[in-house]
Amino acid sequence: MLLIGPLAAHAEPRCDTPEGAATVNSEVEAELQTIKEKQRNTEADIDKDLDAKAEEKNWSKEQRSAFVVGILKSAEFRAFEQEKKPHTEEITALMTAPLDRSDTKASCLSVSKLQAIVRKIDAINVRQYGYLSAQVKAAK
Repeated sequence: MLLIGPLAAHAEPRCDTPEGAATVNSEVEAELQTIKEKQRNTEADIDKDLDAKAEEKNWSKEQRSAFVVGILKSAEFRAFEQEKKPHTEEITALMTAPLDRSDTKASCLSVSKLQAIVRKIDAINVRQYGYLSAQVKAAK
């Protein structure tokens, strides 16, 4: 019952029926897969750009690594990570909260809430990948 309170604010009317809950679960699962694939593709594109830049600049593996570490340690990159932190903490709280899996509505609301949080993180990731890509392309 504790979980229902916070989830009630995140209403998903389809969670009211077992069929609707199953639809929500399927949609969320498909969306999560799409997001993962999009991220993999974006990371591969950035990695290709980084390889091309390293070749263009004749960087050693150490120089390439140092360049990446510099980006990862930058204030801008850390700001993206900080922006994601409350959302990742919310996911942790949601995933560790006691939940009766036989309560279809509560489970569905939990999944729906997870979807909303993942969308927020994905939006931040898109901006973060944009930053990474811009840094690679602008490397001197």
